Amino acid sequence: AERARRVAEEAVSTAERIEGPWARVWALAGVAGALARAGLTGEALSVAERIEEPWARADALVGVAGALARAGDAERARRVAEEAVSTAERISGIWKLMLVPTLAEAACALTRADLTDEALAVTERIKDLEGRARALAGVAEALARAGAIDEAREIVTTINEPGSRSRAQSAVIEALVRKGSSNEAVDMLRAALAEV
Repeated sequence: AERARRVAEEAVSTAERIEGPWARVWALAGVAGALARAGLTGEALSVAERIEEPWARADALVGVAGALARAGDAERARRVAEEAVSTAERISGIWKLMLVPTLAEAACALTRADLTDEALAVTERIKDLEGRARALAGVAEALARAGAIDEAREIVTTINEPGSRSRAQSAVIEALVRKGSSNEAVDMLRAALAEV
């Protein structure tokens, strides 16, 4: 871990010396992401906070929130995800396209941290109905993978966009099969097929 920290410090130092602002942003975001994936969440958060562009900072923060959720640190995951959402909502210009995917990823990170109510509150902030449906599908998938099948099924019923609904239904059906509830899985599959 100490070697990883030294390499990370060197990478951050190198990234900060990059003269082009866009290249510097991309480099810092890459370093933050690599640190988060390596489980060095404190260092990743520190790097993310150095990123000036809201779209890149929000994306890096979502990565840190996800890593914290995977590590079982729900409270820190919640705080970082909230910061990511707040940062994402300041995105402007062409980068506004990053808002929906960033909010969707924040919702998924919150779901993985067992903070479903907070995740659903984030999806409600998504004004684009198709984007909200994709975010809800991600929440339902995360719940199904975690074994919270009833909660996932409940969310599936709220998704009106067919592609996102199908994606969420598939995750629930897979979870039912893994659980050994084949009959329920077949019933859900039949109901899903009847919708098309």
